[in-house]
Amino acid sequence: METQRETPRGTRKRDAPLTRDGIYATALRLIDAGAVEALTMRKLATALDTNPMSLYHHVPNKEALLRGVAQRVGSQFREGEREDIPWQAACANWLWTSAPWHTATPN
Repeated sequence: METQRETPRGTRKRDAPLTRDGIYATALRLIDAGAVEALTMRKLATALDTNPMSLYHHVPNKEALLRGVAQRVGSQFREGEREDIPWQAACANWLWTSAPWHTATPN
């Protein structure tokens, strides 16, 4: 006969494990909904339905969290071909390639 082990008080099994990518995506969504200054580890944990201390297993602090979010955002931009073009043309190219992101993320 199998005996069921009780889950220790204050813990639960998640449907999907926390990942850095999931944490960064949720943080970006919260930033878009408010402002970067309004983002706290506690609010992020609430949005992820987890304990705030669980986040620190994936990111050491808020600064590292914001760095990860910035890298995630930066990875969405296409890097143009490396050409010798005037800086004005390079800036215009960057604006055109980043326009979809700017309209999708108001904050």
